[in-house]
Amino acid sequence: MQQQAVVQEVGRVIEGRWQWELVWRRDRFQWEHDQYNELMEIIALFVPVDTADRWLWLGDGTQGFTVKSAYLRMENMVTIRRILEPVQEFVFKRLWKCAVPSKVRAFVWQMLLDRVQTKENLFKRKILQADQQLCLSCGVKTENVVHLFLHCDWVAKVWYKIMGWLGFCLIIPSNLATSFAMWATCSTNKKEKAGLCLIWNAFMWTVWKRRNDLVFNNVAASVEEVVDQIQAVSWQWFIGRMAKGPCLLYEWNWSPMDCMRR
Repeated sequence: MQQQAVVQEVGRVIEGRWQWELVWRRDRFQWEHDQYNELMEIIALFVPVDTADRWLWLGDGTQGFTVKSAYLRMENMVTIRRILEPVQEFVFKRLWKCAVPSKVRAFVWQMLLDRVQTKENLFKRKILQADQQLCLSCGVKTENVVHLFLHCDWVAKVWYKIMGWLGFCLIIPSNLATSFAMWATCSTNKKEKAGLCLIWNAFMWTVWKRRNDLVFNNVAASVEEVVDQIQAVSWQWFIGRMAKGPCLLYEWNWSPMDCMRR
């Protein structure tokens, strides 16, 4: 958008009505559309007056702009949105407590917001063509976050293998937030809950790395190889961040729930 421009340079009066003529430096990302619509709703009510431009902060009617007033205004906007999405509120609150590396938490956070570079998102940013969106694992459906991590036939096999390893079976839900919430609440034991959240994160991280290896290096891993990687990665995180006593890899592979309860 035009930086340092005054109002008269970004619009004009047409038939007695002000019309904005904003020029953007680039195409908007998919996740920026809501912000753009909010901006246009705010400035749509603008009526030009014959005075010099000046900055006016509406967040605090007494002190003018302060960092505190801006923070409180943003917090209020986020809170209003989260009231409408209780599952997402629970997930984002719980995610940052997971005993996994910070880079993994950051990746999963982006994934839950649909901001990772799937083929669908790259197409929306005009980096890929329409015929380049197919998932490489199945070659049938468009690669978006829900398909890649939940609904692809290939990844579904990995899910069922991991659930069999843990000794329970859950349905594969329609979205990622519900998936996390199901795993975070399917046990009443506090240690097991923490361990299952860790494994869920290890699953997402490993599947994403495997996907990138397939896309960039043309290296395909079998379901069994990915399951082994998830078990190994989750064990490394567990012994480094959660374990209160010894837990060997073969013990983790044999009975992870027992290791969690120690």
